[in-house]
Amino acid sequence: MKVLIVDDDRLVRKGIISLMPWEEFGLHVVGEAENGNKALQFLENNAVDLVMTDIVMPTMSGVDLLRAIRQHYPHICVVMLTFYQDFELVQEALRLGAIDYIAKVELEKDNMHDILSRIVRRVNDSAVHSDVVPSVFHSAGLAVPQGSERALLFAALTPEWPDFLGEILSAEQQQVVVEIDSGIWLLPDLSAQDEEDIITSMFDRPGCPGKWAAIRVSGIRDNSRKRMYKLLADYSSLHFFYEYRPGRNVYDVDLDMFKEELPQLSEKELYQLQERWLSLELVFDEDHFRKLIEELERLKPSAAKLESIFYWLLVQWESCVHLDLTALFETAQLRCWADWLLWLDMVRKKIRHAFLGVHYSEEVMAGILRAVDYINRNLSLELKLTEVAEDVHISRSHFSECFRNMTGKTFNEYIRDGRIGYSQLLLTQTNEPIYRIAEKCGYPDEKYFSKVFRKKVGILPSEARRRGQV
Repeated sequence: MKVLIVDDDRLVRKGIISLMPWEEFGLHVVGEAENGNKALQFLENNAVDLVMTDIVMPTMSGVDLLRAIRQHYPHICVVMLTFYQDFELVQEALRLGAIDYIAKVELEKDNMHDILSRIVRRVNDSAVHSDVVPSVFHSAGLAVPQGSERALLFAALTPEWPDFLGEILSAEQQQVVVEIDSGIWLLPDLSAQDEEDIITSMFDRPGCPGKWAAIRVSGIRDNSRKRMYKLLADYSSLHFFYEYRPGRNVYDVDLDMFKEELPQLSEKELYQLQERWLSLELVFDEDHFRKLIEELERLKPSAAKLESIFYWLLVQWESCVHLDLTALFETAQLRCWADWLLWLDMVRKKIRHAFLGVHYSEEVMAGILRAVDYINRNLSLELKLTEVAEDVHISRSHFSECFRNMTGKTFNEYIRDGRIGYSQLLLTQTNEPIYRIAEKCGYPDEKYFSKVFRKKVGILPSEARRRGQV
C-alpha cells in the first residue's frame, strides 16, 4: 500500500516517515508534500493508496485536500493528523470521509505499532464497506470459510496474539484461522462438539480467562463470505465491545440478528450528544448520569467516537476544575465498554472529590456548575452575575463567593478568559474578520476587544492570527 505524507512542518514529515514501522504493515511511503496543493500535484502523476495529512496547513487545509481527494481520487483513504484542539475540524473531516485521525501527541515511538495497526484495520474496514474484500483475508496460506453453519471467534482482551491456538487446534484447523479484525480471530466450519472441546481446552489453560473470550457464532450459512466477514467485524467492534463483561468468558451471537446495520451518528447527532454530556451536573446527579450511559449503550458509538467525545469533554471540564483531566485519558486502557464505565466512574469521583474540598452542599455545587455551563454556551451574550445567580437559585453574594472558590476565578474573570480563549481558537482556525470574531465572543466594539485581548495575551488579535498561521 502506497502512502503520501502531507504536513507543512518538515520535521513532522521526516519524523513520521523515519519512525513508523511501515514495512511491517505492508505500507510504503512514496512521497511527501508540504501543503494540499503540492499533494494534489503529486497525486496527478503518482499512484497512492493512503494519504496522511495535517488538518491545519497554509495554502490548502487538510479538510480542503480531503474534499478534492474524495472528488477526484475516491479510492484513496485519508487519515488526518491533528492536535486535540482541532476537534471541530476533525469532526468535519470524518463527516467528509476520512477513515481515521491521529493526534500528534500520540506520535511517540512506543505507539507506532498500535497506530499503524489501527489505520490498516480502518483501511480494510473501508474496503469492506466499498464492496472490496479486505486484503487481510488474503494473507499467504490462509483459507477462508465458504458458508459454513457454525464458527468460533477468539477475542483478545489484551494486546496479545493467540499463541495457545497452536496447542489446542488440529493442523487443519490452524490452516483456516483468519484475523477478521484487530485482535479478533475466526475459526470456521466447526461441529458443536469440536466447538465445546476447544472452549473447554482454551479456558482450562492458565492465563486465558480474563485475557481472551470465545464467541460461538451461528446463522452464517446463508451469508456470502464477504457479508459474513462484515457482520462479524461489525459485531466485534460494536456489539461485543459493549457486551463484554469481566468474568464472562463465552458469548453467543446469531448473525441473523444483525441483518440491519446500526444507524451511524450524524455530525449533528454527535454534537448534540456531546452537549448533553457537557454539563458537570452529571458528577453529582446519578439519575442524569445513568440516563446518559443508557443512551450511549443504545446508540453504540464506535471506540473512536467515544475517544473523540470524552477527550473533548475533558478539555472543556478542565476550564471548570483545577485538575489535569486529560492526563486521565492518556494513561487509560480502554479496550471495551466495561473499561469505559470504570474510567468514567473514576473521573466523576476525582471531580467530586475536588469540589467537595470547598465544603459546599451538593445543591450549591450543582448550581455553580449549571452557571458555568450557561456561561460557556453563551459567551456572545451580555452576562450579568445577578441574572445568572438568580437563574441557579443562589443569592448574589453567596453565588459570587462560591463561584470564585470553585472555579478559582471571579465571575468577570471567568467570562473574560472564556471569551479570549474562544477568540484565540477562532483567530487561528477560521478566516472570519476580527470584528466578527469580537462579536461572537461578546465584544461588539472591536477596539475594546483588541484592548482586552492585548492586555490578556500580550499581543493584538491580528498578530495572534499571523503567528497561528505560520
